[in-house]
Amino acid sequence: VYHPEPDEYADIVIAEILKLDIEDNCIIQSFDPRVLRSIHAKRPSLKLVYLTDDKSSSLEEQLDQQLGFEPYGLSPHFEMITEQVVELCLKRKIELITWTVNEKEDIARMIKLGVKH
Repeated sequence: VYHPEPDEYADIVIAEILKLDIEDNCIIQSFDPRVLRSIHAKRPSLKLVYLTDDKSSSLEEQLDQQLGFEPYGLSPHFEMITEQVVELCLKRKIELITWTVNEKEDIARMIKLGVKH
C-alpha cells in the first residue's frame, strides 16, 4: 500500500545500486514481477530473481506470462519444487534458489532433487 509504483520503485533501486557501485555484486529478488520487468527493461545487466509461492499456475507459465524474460534465478517456495522444476531451470539456464527449508526431511528432498541453493 505504501510503496512507489513499479517503475518509480525500479528507478530508486537502480539508483542506489549504481550510487553504491555494487552492480556486479548484487542480486535483486522480488515477488512482484512488475518491478522485475521494469528493472530488467532499464538495466538488463542486473541479476534478478523471481520469488514465488503462487501455486495457481505452473512456474513455467509464471516465467513466460507474468515475468516475460529469463531471470538470473527462480526462487519458489520449496514445496513447489519438483523434478520438472529442476529440469525447467536446467534447460533454461536459470539458477534455482529455494527458501524456508527448515525440516530435515525437506532438506533431504531438496538435496535428492539436486537443488543447490
